[in-house]
Amino acid sequence: MDYKNKFGLPYEYPDLFEEHMLYVPPRAEPPVLDEKYPYINKKFYFRLARISILAASKTVGFILLKLIIGLKCNNREILKKYKKELKNGAITICNHVHMWDFLCVMFAIRNKSLFFPAWPKNLTGPNRHLIRLVGGVPIPNKKSGIVEFNHTLNDVLHQGKWLHFYPETSAWFYFDAIRPFKKGVFSYAVKHNKPILPLVITYRDPRKIFKLIYRKKPLLSITLGEPIFPDQNLSEVEATQKVLYQTREWMQKTAGFDMIIDQNVKKRSEM
Repeated sequence: MDYKNKFGLPYEYPDLFEEHMLYVPPRAEPPVLDEKYPYINKKFYFRLARISILAASKTVGFILLKLIIGLKCNNREILKKYKKELKNGAITICNHVHMWDFLCVMFAIRNKSLFFPAWPKNLTGPNRHLIRLVGGVPIPNKKSGIVEFNHTLNDVLHQGKWLHFYPETSAWFYFDAIRPFKKGVFSYAVKHNKPILPLVITYRDPRKIFKLIYRKKPLLSITLGEPIFPDQNLSEVEATQKVLYQTREWMQKTAGFDMIIDQNVKKRSEM
């Protein structure tokens, strides 16, 4: 597609918003994602490895975020302000624009461990083990696995844990607009009456030493918004649409993108 982001970076974006621009080099056979697959591995060795990886991510990983992409976090005081409302779990939402954006979300919320739906192809690539260890729950490619997958996500929320979603579904690097959202993401918040904690990644021009290192790519900032609570007085369909709209409206406003994409537009070529 001929659309170019405002930074002039040489990325070619797909025609459909939900299509992936990332190529995952195969390193392993795809797992069978059926009703028998352990969508969250509860074995002792895996849990121990997960604790170790999360600890490394929140130390070495966070340092690298600061050094390599100059990450800054805005409005972290939101977590303290709404500590009571968030103590029984929440759903974080963020735009999907960088290889490390999940680590950026971890950087923003700090003390919470997240689980997130993961693109199945990522489980065949070089980062497949890391993705599982930081909380990736693979999306089934078999109908027999969908029930167990949904049960797993529902169980995470029922236990008062945190889920993370990318409602745009696919990563478009440095894309400077908020793409349309999948509404199924928000139905989990409505069904479980959990708050949506929106985050948005924005860009800023490099300065000082970063200007010498990054001559083209901008630095990243991540901003937390106030929690958005489902309206329990509405029907499930209406409440889902409302919380989606509220989340998307805040993200677009906070991001301040020049290009605003209508939720109902499926292709950029149709705009």
